Amino acid sequence: FISMGFIFTSINYRLSPQVIHTTHVQDVASALAWIQSNISTYGGNPEQIFIIGHSAGAHLAALVATDETYLQAQGLNLGLIDGVVCLDGGGYDIPLAMKSEGKRKFNLYANAFGWNMTDWIKASPIHHVEKGKAIPPFLLIRAGQREASPLQAEKFSVVLTFNDISVEIYHAIDKNHGSLNNDLGKAGDEPTDVISHFINTLLQ
Repeated sequence: FISMGFIFTSINYRLSPQVIHTTHVQDVASALAWIQSNISTYGGNPEQIFIIGHSAGAHLAALVATDETYLQAQGLNLGLIDGVVCLDGGGYDIPLAMKSEGKRKFNLYANAFGWNMTDWIKASPIHHVEKGKAIPPFLLIRAGQREASPLQAEKFSVVLTFNDISVEIYHAIDKNHGSLNNDLGKAGDEPTDVISHFINTLLQ
């Protein structure tokens, strides 16, 4: 991405079970606020910010871009984000994930989001999508034959489209959940080219 002329900033967040929702997404919002305030020091444009997340990071990228409260707590709004790329996310609808995943995944999600249905709904990007909120365009990339990813991506894309929010879905059929992330940025990697095209189209 640097070779394409972008400034690439890698952020992190505190992990469960040491912390639970909403700490993860608050950390992401805090990092975005730092980027907005400081990126010009590194030659970046604070008015052109795109976010990319893989797996749990895809959930957090989608949530911070749909639930305005986290950026508002930083004195910002959803207009900060120009586009969102979600790589093989399985948690756009947490209650659906709880129902469709096996016991191991159920416990994994419960570690992060607790045991309360109300909290699961609040943690779900799909339940924060509304017209007129300045929600940015989305690119949803799903990998290979992972069952949870197409179910979540297709349902999320329907809700985004219904609310007049631009969304694209790309199926990286020759990737699995890990290789989609590990190969990102390598020469000849098709998802990387798809992401580059998505971002450059929005910049134009």
